[in-house]
Amino acid sequence: MRVAGIFIFLSCLLLASCQQNITLELPKYNPQVCVYCILVPGGGYPKMFLNLSQSYYNYGDTSGGVRVIKNATVTITDQTTNLVDKLFLDSGYLNSPDTNMAWFYTVRNGPGTQAGHHYIANINYNGQIITAETTIPQAVKIDTVTYERNFNPSSGWWNYTFHYLFHDISGEPNYYTALQPNSYTGNNFYTNFISDAGQDGQQLEITTTANAVASPPITLNAQMETVTEAMAKYEADVWTQHQSHGPLSAPVVIESNINGGLGVFGAYVNSPTYLIKIIK
Repeated sequence: MRVAGIFIFLSCLLLASCQQNITLELPKYNPQVCVYCILVPGGGYPKMFLNLSQSYYNYGDTSGGVRVIKNATVTITDQTTNLVDKLFLDSGYLNSPDTNMAWFYTVRNGPGTQAGHHYIANINYNGQIITAETTIPQAVKIDTVTYERNFNPSSGWWNYTFHYLFHDISGEPNYYTALQPNSYTGNNFYTNFISDAGQDGQQLEITTTANAVASPPITLNAQMETVTEAMAKYEADVWTQHQSHGPLSAPVVIESNINGGLGVFGAYVNSPTYLIKIIK
């Protein structure tokens, strides 16, 4: 018993000697300017969202709010027409998964953005110069739509898988995404893009689904988007990050085309509407 007691005492002493409180010294973090601006012909005047990035280890900030930049000087130049728009700070309600109200930079008037034109954004924030550029792609036309479907007897609805066939615009790299029939993207997450890499100018196919569709006869509106490479990669990375949960999830590096900052300055254009008529 005495030997056992001595053994237990020594074990406790050993464990106690292995415990030590340490404080990790985190490296200084310099916030970066984050930019989100997507140009859409016919989609209203451009809106540019500016805020400061935050360190992952910034436990001292419990506000959880976005650090909006409200004192930047912002211009967008249409290099095709040499027209320069100076953006002003505004706020409004948005259809977004994160917030209903947001601050953004926009223009008061002008011709709006146009497909095929090249744009350069210039941001001056506290002496920092942040730049980015993008070209609004051309719209494609949906040639035809095929589909498969199955009936859900418990709900009384049809579930569809649609295949959009279209011809790629040759001579430039393009990315495409399909919208669900009778829907719009708004600020929802993009989840599926295809590229024309190795298939320039050829007929391509992209797939989308629609669930809980009413019984025929019914007519659905189909559309797709031609998207810049920067926007496609950024949105795909954001979706991957959104799907990553838990402390053991691998970090996601989000693509950026902002010189001197983070984020995306991109564009997309909608295709003409294609009517899908389902008779029976």
